[in-house]
Amino acid sequence: INAGGMWSQLFSYQDKLYGVGLDKRFDWPTNISIFKINKRGIANKVSNFIDRGVVKTKVSDNKVYVLYEDSGKQSLLKTDFESFEILYDKELLTSDFCVDGEDIYALVSSFDKKDEVYLIRNDEDKKFSDFNNNFHNKVSTHNCVYERFETGKSQIDTWGILVDINKPTLLNIHGGPASQYGFGFFDEFQVFASSGFNVVACNPRGSSGRGHKFVRDVCGNKWGENDTYDVIKSFEMMIKKLGIKNKNYGIMGGSYGGFMTSWVISHYPKMFKSAVVERALLNWETMVGTSDIGIGFPEMYLLDDLKSNLNLYRKKSPITYANNIITPTLIIHSEKDYRCPIEQAEQLFSNLKRRGVSSSMIRFPDESHELSRSGKPEHRVQRFDSIINWHKKQLS
Repeated sequence: INAGGMWSQLFSYQDKLYGVGLDKRFDWPTNISIFKINKRGIANKVSNFIDRGVVKTKVSDNKVYVLYEDSGKQSLLKTDFESFEILYDKELLTSDFCVDGEDIYALVSSFDKKDEVYLIRNDEDKKFSDFNNNFHNKVSTHNCVYERFETGKSQIDTWGILVDINKPTLLNIHGGPASQYGFGFFDEFQVFASSGFNVVACNPRGSSGRGHKFVRDVCGNKWGENDTYDVIKSFEMMIKKLGIKNKNYGIMGGSYGGFMTSWVISHYPKMFKSAVVERALLNWETMVGTSDIGIGFPEMYLLDDLKSNLNLYRKKSPITYANNIITPTLIIHSEKDYRCPIEQAEQLFSNLKRRGVSSSMIRFPDESHELSRSGKPEHRVQRFDSIINWHKKQLS
């Protein structure tokens, strides 16, 4: 029907075929959008629609219901593609839904509460299930302070968990970069806070949920520039807002977050006293030939190919600046990671060891890029223990 695109869902509406995705996969990064696909397989983007990434759609009663990302939320609207009506837009994360006449049943989590089914009717919502009551009766969770900070160059959605103004703080950086942190329940933030750390996280330029221009604002020479500014500035502003007095800061992230962690500690070597670099992109030059997305991803973000602009690939690689790193660093990587192959981690680890920087590397056998999300339970526990123990050792 169609070639060259990237489709996550197909659906029929008014006897026409529609797709959710991209009509040209090398247009990434951009919003995942809705396209009408004609009988010749030509896809045309639906107009009169919001500048946000679509998560999924469902058709009911001659309307299309759309779940979409927006500034750390996943919200819901309905449309006939001529106009749209926002149905549910709270500081929550809706992960799935179904439509039953005028009623919508949605799977919703908040920052400190795991998913429950909510009944949404006439602009009101009511919790419909109690599946996770037993969990919350046994486990204490932490709520957040949220702020969209005006940094002088951008407006950045930022979340902070305050445990104690005299405790150390961990800065978390998400992967992608076209993804988002937000208002949903996230086990990592809760585990770190329960271990005695204040937690800060943000959605810098390059994140999804803020439109086409925002998600592309790290491409080319902006890579490592705009995003770094946003991460550092919003972190400093949240520290001030929370009134944190302890100056012992740790930084961590996986995949693109691992890139950013290693980039920050090589460009701001005295700012953080502890770092954890997970499944990271560290060397664009070698990733081209070893990653399962090496054929396209580097060019999508750097806007040039390796053959034409080797200097750009080296300029935008943390490994180029690794000699500046003095922060004690734990490297975590999976041996079957084909997205960011383990050779990436080995390059950084060997550099730190040669120079005598306090560092360790943990290799997880039979795990992939998804270790933290879908790895073996035993390995996921070991990963958490390793991260917590590393930060406690360096920040106490």
